[in-house]
Amino acid sequence: MVSQVSRVTDKLKILSQLNIREAILLPILSLLDRVSPNSGFLKEMVFRDLYVKISTLSFVNANGFVSERIGNKNVITLVKRPENNNLKVCLRRRTSDFHVFRQIFMLEQYKPLVQAINEGNCREIRYIIDAGANIGCTAIYFEKCYPGSIIVCIEPDGCNYKALLGNVEMNNLACYIKPIKAALWSDNSNLEIVRDFGDGREWARSVKPTNRRDATVVSGITIADILLKYSLPYIDILKIDIEGAEKHIFKNEDMVEKFLPFVRYLAMEVHEEAISRDVIRKLLERFNFLHFVTGELLIGINRDCQERRRNTGG
Repeated sequence: MVSQVSRVTDKLKILSQLNIREAILLPILSLLDRVSPNSGFLKEMVFRDLYVKISTLSFVNANGFVSERIGNKNVITLVKRPENNNLKVCLRRRTSDFHVFRQIFMLEQYKPLVQAINEGNCREIRYIIDAGANIGCTAIYFEKCYPGSIIVCIEPDGCNYKALLGNVEMNNLACYIKPIKAALWSDNSNLEIVRDFGDGREWARSVKPTNRRDATVVSGITIADILLKYSLPYIDILKIDIEGAEKHIFKNEDMVEKFLPFVRYLAMEVHEEAISRDVIRKLLERFNFLHFVTGELLIGINRDCQERRRNTGG
């Protein structure tokens, strides 16, 4: 009886987070579950956004988190911390934001990286660069794992950047998370947003060089620029998910030599339509990195930095 009441309560919580159209479609998803246990592909293709939203809200309920619907957004409180300084993330409805949340917090895409850091007996993570920050889910995940670390977030898309700023402000993290509206690149070229990469949605924004000079153009920024701008002595974690632009960052040894020796851990999504994963692997090996693949990520561990930190007690 108690479990039945709990299930009904959870369904009511989910319904309260949906709009009218979504609430009407919800019984169809339930019917598909009953009629065909193998309907996952159909749900994923036809009702993809709603399917991900429902699974996200179910995850929120199951873990004791809180979701609040505010206009065309859902604000999910992930971790309750002292002095009401909770970790939250605001997701825009009818965008890819729920997919990003699912990837980062439900599937825990970066958990293998955290485990590798723990296994390396790392005392402290201080400096993180999040290239391709989107709305800041990964930065908030890292803040949850490594509170007090400095996280420089690079995001070129204007709408994503605005959402990123909102998430930083909502969490009172401006002292720690440093957003930059730019695109990680090999130089300071003018770049324009490409909206036909991948599925073309908000989590798949790429850039390309342009001669235009209007308000939609962003500047390229190099890792060396970031190190200088924020006086970072090294990078504990370099996360790169920049929709193919990594081919310009890893295009040759001379380019890589400018930043990779200063990186302790690399977490990178390699888009093989732009550059071969084998090319990246060879460069990592050239600069004495261990590496392994987990899901969509290529994880690199700098042997030289590990040894240097052990010797200096860092």
